[in-house]
Amino acid sequence: MDSQHSTMWDEVNPSWMFQVHPREYTGYQHTWICPGVFYLAGWQGLFLFHYACFLPFLNALFRNGYQSSLLLYLLPIVVLWLILVPADVKFRLQRPTRAERNGFDNAVINWFGLLSALAIFYILPVGLVIGVIAWVWHLFI
Repeated sequence: MDSQHSTMWDEVNPSWMFQVHPREYTGYQHTWICPGVFYLAGWQGLFLFHYACFLPFLNALFRNGYQSSLLLYLLPIVVLWLILVPADVKFRLQRPTRAERNGFDNAVINWFGLLSALAIFYILPVGLVIGVIAWVWHLFI
């Protein structure tokens, strides 16, 4: 994160997690009031993401028994963890201090909060509008 992000793709792209160095978080001071703009949205997004994947998996598991296709419900969680765990391991192998680790963890939560906010406030409404337009189009044509 030595260079400034110039586009929205730079902010959303998870590759920044693999390029950061602990020295970028040396000035981090932990505050319980506001660790980041998207911090709360990040925790809520992570919780709801896990809930939305595990609930249908468990529901189908208890109703129908185990089938290998049930693992598709867990695929989004697996993809997320395949991004987050290697990035975290790479960062921690650089021997950061406790404050630097907290800073990195909060940056990751804020990043997921940004993704959640974009999904809720931009992608979902646009999808709903397109869905309504398609439904009305289907009714009248």
